[in-house]
Formats: sequence, C-alpha cells, structure tokens
Amino acid sequence: MIGVWRDVRRRHAAGILILTATSVGIFSSIIIMFLSLAERQKEIDAGIRENAVWAAYQADRETGRLIEAIYAAAQSPTPEALDALLLRYDILYSRALLLSEGKFSVAMGGNTEIVGAAAEVYTSIVGLAPVIDTVTRDQDAFLRAQTRLLNRAETIREQTQRLAQVGNALTNEAR
Repeated sequence: MIGVWRDVRRRHAAGILILTATSVGIFSSIIIMFLSLAERQKEIDAGIRENAVWAAYQADRETGRLIEAIYAAAQSPTPEALDALLLRYDILYSRALLLSEGKFSVAMGGNTEIVGAAAEVYTSIVGLAPVIDTVTRDQDAFLRAQTRLLNRAETIREQTQRLAQVGNALTNEAR
C-alpha cells in the first residue's frame, strides 16, 4: 500500500511540476506581450507627435509662401498674382484647420503652451480671411491694404515659428 501511495505522489508531483512550468511559461508570455504593446504604444505616440510638429512646420512654411505671394502681388497686382495670393492663403487656411482640431492638442499631450499657441495661430489665420477675400477681388483694395496684409502675415509667421519651436521642444522632451 505504501508503494502505491509513492507511485501516486510521483505522478501527481510530475503533473504539478508540468502545470507549474506551463503556468510560468504562459505568465512570461503575457508579460512579454504587454511590454511589447507598451513599447508599440510609445512608438505610435511619438509618430503622432511628429505629425503634429510637422503640421506646425507646414503652417510656418505656408505662411512664408503667403508673404512671398504678397510681395509678388505688390510688385505686379495682376489678377494672376492675386489668384496666387488666394491660393497661398487657402493652403495656409487648410493647415490652420489641422492645428485647430482636437487631435493636435491630444498629440501634444494637452500641453497648455502649445495648445494656446496653436489657437493663437488659428485665430490669426482665420481672422485674415475677410481681408484676403476683399483684396483678391479688387486690385485697388489690395494696394490700399497691402501694408496691413503684410504686417498681419508677418505676425502669423512669428506665431507659426514659435509654434513649431515649442512643438519641436516638446517632442524632444518626450523622447
């Protein structure tokens, strides 16, 4: 009878040992999987931040192109030059919409400095719309408003540069 119990204990011990080893293996796999998921999420977040900073750089670049278009139209206020000015503004406006979306704020971690800077840029760009609408339809209106238009565009350029710098600093900080 004692021999039977020893035999049963050995079989149970072997089974318990196999179950323990299997449990440790499964638990290790789960830990590795969650660590991999956490790392992947960090990579995704970094990519989203990079895209947000790229949107700020695009807004800055398009503001520079708008200023160039204003100078070109000032030299020769032809309908073609005014159309080019309108095109540059339309592209800048589309960049402003990207900055105003909640995704930009989320991408930058809800940082109040960059969210405020993005809102300031958006407000300035959108506020330029009535002036652009007026001057692109009328050469004389453009000539009257060109200095004011240029000043406002240069102010927007300063704002977009600041936004790009702050965004870049936040991205570098997050790395």
